[in-house]
Amino acid sequence: MLKKYLLNEITANGQFDFHVNIGFLQKHAFPVHTHDFCELVIILGGSAIHQVNQWSHPVSAGHIFVLKGEDRHGFENMKNFRICNLMYRPQQILESNSELKQLRGYQALFVIEPALRKREGFKSHFTVNSKQLIATTDLVRKIEKELKSRLAGFQTLIKSYFNQLVIDLSRLYEENEHDRVEIVSPFSEVILYMENHYAEQITLADLSKIACLSPNHFLRRFNEIFECSPIQYLIRLRINKAKDLLRFSKRQISEIASETGFLDSNYFSRKFKNKEGLSPKTFRKKQELKAEI
Repeated sequence: MLKKYLLNEITANGQFDFHVNIGFLQKHAFPVHTHDFCELVIILGGSAIHQVNQWSHPVSAGHIFVLKGEDRHGFENMKNFRICNLMYRPQQILESNSELKQLRGYQALFVIEPALRKREGFKSHFTVNSKQLIATTDLVRKIEKELKSRLAGFQTLIKSYFNQLVIDLSRLYEENEHDRVEIVSPFSEVILYMENHYAEQITLADLSKIACLSPNHFLRRFNEIFECSPIQYLIRLRINKAKDLLRFSKRQISEIASETGFLDSNYFSRKFKNKEGLSPKTFRKKQELKAEI
């Protein structure tokens, strides 16, 4: 029987949702379903056949993977199957953490693999050994304890434990997954480069060279994985960085445009409004009003 825990918190940045399901799946099959949030899935014991979109493949104790929102998935042929699902919205708990994005393991496990799994039925799973699984489970139990107790400060602790879990898994990925380098590493290196050099002028030739692919092959594979072009991804990254500066600094909008790689502030304002639905100036005013409440 799955134990279900829910954190549903209203914050200055909107509604924060965090769900944890942990325990045995005792039926022969768990029906295919979908969500509008992401899932970090940790297989605690036993085995099953995992169905993701139109693909099926076996999973067992120690397998850890991330599913993007709207992936259709379920389990069948379960044998002593124990599982933990941690369900979250990346924009609420991970995307503002710039330090996380400096980890190659994070880019691989939480960004590249879910995109590959959704688009191509990527079957390989990041696997931890029994000692690492125990340490991972201990962190999950801390999250579970806070969700059950709901003592003062529990929301902050849950976010802290979840970020620690993500960092630990990202580090373990880098240490353990040498055999996955050929598939995942080229694109995690590209995304890491974008994170570190987003304010610079980046060309398709620069990125394809990092990935060790021809420009045409790189462009095709990037579009397949991320469902957008490299320049679209870069603009989205720049705008997210600009949002942080609009929230937490008093810099002029023209300065923010320059610092995030937009050479023209008018172009920056147009792109920002296209993505966010409001101008940088209006966005800043709304953030200031929220902070005053």
